[in-house]
Amino acid sequence: PQGNNLETVVALEAQHAVTGGDNGALLTTSDGGASWSGHDLGIASSHIAALSFGGASDGWAWVWQQDRNGGRNRTYIAHTSDGGTTCTTLNLSWSPGAIDFVDASHGWALGNDPALREGGIWSTRNGGRTWKFHAIHFARWTFTTIDFADASHGWAAGYTMIPDDPMAGTTGAIFATSDGGASWHKQRFATDAGQMNTVKFVNVNDGWAVGNGSDMGGAGTIVATTDGGATWSPQSAGTDWDLSGITFVDATHGWLPDGDSIYATTDGGATWTAHDAGIAVTAVSFADDLHGYAVGPGGAMATTTNGGVTWQARNTTT
Repeated sequence: PQGNNLETVVALEAQHAVTGGDNGALLTTSDGGASWSGHDLGIASSHIAALSFGGASDGWAWVWQQDRNGGRNRTYIAHTSDGGTTCTTLNLSWSPGAIDFVDASHGWALGNDPALREGGIWSTRNGGRTWKFHAIHFARWTFTTIDFADASHGWAAGYTMIPDDPMAGTTGAIFATSDGGASWHKQRFATDAGQMNTVKFVNVNDGWAVGNGSDMGGAGTIVATTDGGATWSPQSAGTDWDLSGITFVDATHGWLPDGDSIYATTDGGATWTAHDAGIAVTAVSFADDLHGYAVGPGGAMATTTNGGVTWQARNTTT
């Protein structure tokens, strides 16, 4: 039985989804979640932290390997060209972080350059066979999430220590590129976010970012843009939790996991409605405005066919 924690899910089509998590758990469904098939990454003690697909077949997994003490030993990128049935590990000289692919060729990953000892973005134009490093020259910034709308326009978000006062906590930020990651600039938004955890764009204009409140106990942060990040406006889902995992399928329909609830919006985030998923939720993904998948601890899985208004618990036993 599949009882591992599930950390990430991608809905490729209404009936086809891929999910992954602890201990190398990699599962696929082709019947809307009614049944699941298990697959082997081929990496011992592996944990799948994120999945990104550039189509129905080509996908990449960000994987980390556990050391003897239970910590993170090495990180990898694994590739599938058959929707997750078989995977191969890319041979990289650097340790990747969060990943994002917009098609079978163009992808990006957070990571340090081992020679320069500098953080930045790695990009590929040939499906991961070769990679190029792009430094982000902003001192002390740590990036946690990356998302591209096309081969040129992308956003990275994270946090930094508050200048000159390490005890004051952190402050969040969003950076943008319009040349495929070669150069980046910081975007401004008026919130007290301590950290941005997820950024999501559905096109070059419409995007959202969520994160933690201030270290003084503020509510979780949501900001939205309709002009590519030139301006960001705060939104609220009425939750006090630190937020991550926001996802949209178009400029109006979006979802946000929060504990055992999933918040849904049909107006671009102006208003949000909480729905009970029936499981503890760590990640959610939608194929369209109706069909979605949610995953959580212990192999928990739920699906919806009405935009998240109601959810049906599924059995991921393989």
